[in-house]
Amino acid sequence: MRGSTLARLVVAGTAVLVTAACVAPPLEHPLLLAGSQDATTEIQALLGTPPPVEKDSAKLVATIADKLDQPSAGCEILPAAEVIWRAPGSPTTAAIELRSPCDDSIAGAWYELTITGDEQGGFTVALATRQNICWRGVSGVLCV
Repeated sequence: MRGSTLARLVVAGTAVLVTAACVAPPLEHPLLLAGSQDATTEIQALLGTPPPVEKDSAKLVATIADKLDQPSAGCEILPAAEVIWRAPGSPTTAAIELRSPCDDSIAGAWYELTITGDEQGGFTVALATRQNICWRGVSGVLCV
């Protein structure tokens, strides 16, 4: 009896940990998320070639948020990028919410990053995805 109770507790605890690692974006009604798109090339281009060698994964995530926080052509409103969460470990995962209200259908973007160690003893973005934050509605990966 004790063994099966312990097994159930371990399974329940694991489910809680897995759920806690996937933090939903803090959207307010009526904002919606479009489908996920690969943004690895976009983020790597944002960092430049060669990318800076960063010894701290938290600083790398903050650098990406700062670079996303740049004004876009034809928009007088400055965007606001904020690191929402960062889960330490190997690989490190992080999320950045970018709010840019210059488009009447797109409110910004939600980025999720996977950061791994590189050959120089620093960190690099191995994988990035982007989901548009939509004002009115969603059709696949697009805001409508």
